[in-house]
Amino acid sequence: MQKKVIFKSILSFLLMILIVLCNFTSLGLRPAYATEDYRTWRQYDTRWGTIHLGDSTDTMAKYGCAITAVAMLCVRSGAATADKLNPGTVVNYCNSINGFSNGALMSWSFITGLVPTVKFVDSMYYDSGNVPTKEKVLADIKNANSKGYYMLCNVGGHFVLIDNIVNDNVYIADPGYDRELLFSDYDVSQFESLKFFTGPKLPTNNTVSTDVTTTVTTTNTSVTTSATTTLMIPTQAATVPPKAYSTGVYKSMSVINHRSGPSTSYSINETIPYGIKLNIIEISGNWGKTVYDGVTGWVCLDYTQYVSELPLQYMTGEYIVSLENGADLYDSQTSNANLIYNIKHNYVVNVNETSGVWGKVKMGSNSGWVNLEQLEYAGEDKACQKGDINADGSIDKYDLAALNLYLKSVNELPDGVSMLRKSELKAADINEDGVVDNNDVLSYLILICIG
Repeated sequence: MQKKVIFKSILSFLLMILIVLCNFTSLGLRPAYATEDYRTWRQYDTRWGTIHLGDSTDTMAKYGCAITAVAMLCVRSGAATADKLNPGTVVNYCNSINGFSNGALMSWSFITGLVPTVKFVDSMYYDSGNVPTKEKVLADIKNANSKGYYMLCNVGGHFVLIDNIVNDNVYIADPGYDRELLFSDYDVSQFESLKFFTGPKLPTNNTVSTDVTTTVTTTNTSVTTSATTTLMIPTQAATVPPKAYSTGVYKSMSVINHRSGPSTSYSINETIPYGIKLNIIEISGNWGKTVYDGVTGWVCLDYTQYVSELPLQYMTGEYIVSLENGADLYDSQTSNANLIYNIKHNYVVNVNETSGVWGKVKMGSNSGWVNLEQLEYAGEDKACQKGDINADGSIDKYDLAALNLYLKSVNELPDGVSMLRKSELKAADINEDGVVDNNDVLSYLILICIG
């Protein structure tokens, strides 16, 4: 009798912990299967928006643009991945080292303590009494980019990440708004400064060992800084835009028009979202011919980024929905067909057949087709350590929370759509009974709480 009472007490305690863990909205928990796009991070995200900046009353939601932009930069530079670091991670670290004073960052160099391969170099300030021209700022950004710097831009006290530079278009990742073009979305008179950082690889994806020297002009002084940095990247082909446009794979860097001919005088077939990879099969000046959504048309390549010379080929296997609005599943290979289901952003689908840009997904006894231009191929499914769902090297409350999110979604999602990849599901089956269920939750609780 006494043993039963003790067991019930332990079980009640474990269940209480489970309830708490299920409400980790401020811990940055996401489906553990896929790395989310850092461009979608916002300072007001509920996962970290309520975190205070030091001892002040200021919160991330209100004044967290700088921290969010720094987190974006860490991922953009290849120094971290979004499944291991996000704005919540960065602000919590900064708080742990007392990095704020009255809600303001005391030093940009703090980030090196958290991410050793990211280093703050210096700042360039613009004189408020002498408004810079677009040409001046663009030249400064291009010059810094050519020297291997990643940049944050302060526009009226709001920080954004310089994400990509395509010709004279400067694309940004904005912590506060759904904005993409620096000079279109912000008035140049608002520009206050640029912050320069180095990361583990060059923005152009070149492998270089170089002595970086730059002259930084401030309001009152001219400061010269020098740093020797060996910048390494994976041994893959450089994805630098060609000097003259050529056929190949390009990625849309904003919402672009798909036209019936190679100029703006032609009618618009439809618009193509940001981040879509297109196989350009013919060139006419700065226009490229491509087939999108089953329709042949032309796009202006000035608003795209060159990816590779190889034609885009789709394979079977696991794909991750990359578009924020999700991807639609149809009953046939056209967007004019009957809509079966909208697969949410960051969810995983298994494509078992391809036909051009379309992939076939089996959902229970039915099947449908999804446009693979709206998905990202997940790559080889690498085995995870038993219990380590998010592959961070430890079995902890984050894995348990990911498991709970998955179990919650099982009854809401159709067969064929999942929050976890196959390897992550296998890791979640910690009791190895062949089923991922509440028995695994109990096994996690015992392992984490009792050891």
